[in-house]
Amino acid sequence: MPPGVALELVRRQLVEMRVVLRRTIGDTASPATGPSAPGGGRGREPRRGVRRQDSVTSERRRLLTRIAGCAGAITAAGALALGAASAAPAAPARSTGGSPAAAARALARRMLATLVVPSGTRRVPGPPVRVLDSPYSTFGSFQLVDVHQFLSTPGLAPSALEQFLERHVPTGMRITGNGTGGDSLGTSVWEVTFGLRHVPSTVAEDQLIATIAAGPSGRAAWRVDADVVWQAPHPTNLVVPADVPSATVARTATQPRPSVRTVELRAGPELSAIARTFDRLPVAVPGARSCPMDLGVRLQVAFPATSTSPPIVATVDDCADVDVTVDGRVGPVLRDPPAAWTSTLAEKLAGALGYHSASVWR
Repeated sequence: MPPGVALELVRRQLVEMRVVLRRTIGDTASPATGPSAPGGGRGREPRRGVRRQDSVTSERRRLLTRIAGCAGAITAAGALALGAASAAPAAPARSTGGSPAAAARALARRMLATLVVPSGTRRVPGPPVRVLDSPYSTFGSFQLVDVHQFLSTPGLAPSALEQFLERHVPTGMRITGNGTGGDSLGTSVWEVTFGLRHVPSTVAEDQLIATIAAGPSGRAAWRVDADVVWQAPHPTNLVVPADVPSATVARTATQPRPSVRTVELRAGPELSAIARTFDRLPVAVPGARSCPMDLGVRLQVAFPATSTSPPIVATVDDCADVDVTVDGRVGPVLRDPPAAWTSTLAEKLAGALGYHSASVWR
């Protein structure tokens, strides 16, 4: 990447961080109405005048602690058909061909197309008010695809539009956060955030976020961003051979006192399931990550060398990163999807050690 391009990418990222930090100051709770979010996700919080601690706040915190690696920043513009309140029938999380970046762009466009808008909403060419120059929150990654549009709904006040969006969850999505905030000039902002119910394996993070402010007439002016952070698939040259004869599984802990527990596995269904799960793990998104839940526990599987493969050691931490060494040399960092225990490497290693689900991290 030419130095000038790299510096421009860093400059843009710092501007995004500054905007989000500015909005984080003074972030307050917003009222919530109706039942909790559908689908068992993190729902809307009661309006009790307390500081908001939902997923959107977490994303802003993550943005401020995360420094992206050397991947390309990808942005795209999409199309949203406006009119009566209706959603596209197709679920947005279907797979697409091509590179992970191209698939993320296509997914972001489909996410944007599922948004349900009030009658009378029209598309506008740019941000109607200054506070809508950037979204309420975003992800701090150069592997981010952002597809966005600017909208105006003359018939509704900002708070009424927020409530409308909460009542009309897009197809294939769930509510993951809402709230109010403001910028340094005192301009109020409302937001509603949705997330995919079923996330493709090439996606690290996703959100469909509506950022709402009062336009010149006091009615709702808003922007909607479909954000997808893509991740590379498992390296094709990092595969455990089907005939691997054995593996050593271990759990190490530093709290409350140092301890090690190991078990030897021989060829069979359990070892095969662990190997195939490892072979499907995607590459972690480059960059530093904050891991407040690191309790000092590590799960490790060591595959011995075979006639066709060097020894491979994979170590899973309790924030779902997987450090890999190949023949003693540092390999790529992989990501163990933490959302579904039944499909993760950590769960299979825990089972081999005699633990049940999340108790292995205690």
